[in-house]
Amino acid sequence: HSSNLSILAHSLVDRMNCPRQLTRICRICTAQADSAHFGVDACRACAAFFKRTVQLAKKYICRQSTGNCNVGKEVRHTCRRCRYAKCLAVGMKPESVPTAANYVVRDPDWNEKKSPESLYFEARSPQSDLLENITEQYRSLEQLAMRSDEHLMTEAFGDRLQRKNGHIPSTIGLLNQCMRGCHQPTIHFITNCFPEIANFNEEEKWLVIKNFVTSRFIFDGVHKAQKYFPGNEKIFMVTFHTFVDFDNIEFYLSDMDDIYDKNDAVRIIREAIKCTSDWLEPLLTNAVIDETEQMAIYGLLCWPSYLSNASPRVMEVCYQYHLRIFQELQDHYRRTGVSEYSSRVSNITSMLLCVQAAIQRLKEDMQIYRLLDVHNEHELVYNVVQ
Repeated sequence: HSSNLSILAHSLVDRMNCPRQLTRICRICTAQADSAHFGVDACRACAAFFKRTVQLAKKYICRQSTGNCNVGKEVRHTCRRCRYAKCLAVGMKPESVPTAANYVVRDPDWNEKKSPESLYFEARSPQSDLLENITEQYRSLEQLAMRSDEHLMTEAFGDRLQRKNGHIPSTIGLLNQCMRGCHQPTIHFITNCFPEIANFNEEEKWLVIKNFVTSRFIFDGVHKAQKYFPGNEKIFMVTFHTFVDFDNIEFYLSDMDDIYDKNDAVRIIREAIKCTSDWLEPLLTNAVIDETEQMAIYGLLCWPSYLSNASPRVMEVCYQYHLRIFQELQDHYRRTGVSEYSSRVSNITSMLLCVQAAIQRLKEDMQIYRLLDVHNEHELVYNVVQ
């Protein structure tokens, strides 16, 4: 009995000497929580995510198709389906989400680019948040693609991996692997941004998907090169994380042993990349597009007015998204105090025309690459471009 009393006494002393734990933990991602949100201790990021999901009636697909993805403060963006499921599982109440348009939730995750428009999320109707949704989906696509590229390149080169400004020179063989690794995330990006595509038949879906992949490849090849290699006009980004250098096209072709005429292939590739860069670089340099304009361009590249062989159903969706994107751009310019709306739209339209011209040239060059055995009809790159 005296022994038990002694143990109890020591326990009480230990408790008295320990400071009280005041930190509240987010029950969704385990980050620090400031208070209860919608009935559960949660951080502001998870609270804002839950609020957006409920108010906009968003429907997510599990990225791993397991329904059991890890959700933590380091990986909470990886799978939104499982993040939302965890919100519900720990007791967050959808009925507690307000519907008033002026309700604002501070969201640290929305401030990754430090833009004024990303500091807060304001409740909007599903018809007026397209560019915000594209922004969120594109960030996920970019993160997944860069991880995939990093994994593939590390496996291929090992200790011989070379980097320049944090990015990796590519080869044609590895480009095909990187595109395969990014293929499914790209489909998720398109379907999550533009749910109407679910009503298309397989031929219509493939037309939209391959056009977007090719268009984004051309636009981001120049845009990301300016971002990651400022002042270097000899770099073209071929994936989210890899690039080709004009002065080292030979390395780009180094894993292709059966090329019919390597010198001719080097010349054509260099001319094609330089031509695309010469068209787009001045426009991007002069316009200095912000993130919202960049996302508008991705939307317009996915639904271009020049989409050849498109059915009336696809063209109607293209038309509706054009109207919606330009309306949201006008709203964005009004909020940010941009008065020269027409000149900003003109710059974006010029970029789209440049991409269209570059696609036509790329299709013609692809036939030459095939004759030179640089590409073959079984490769994903070849099939996407064609």
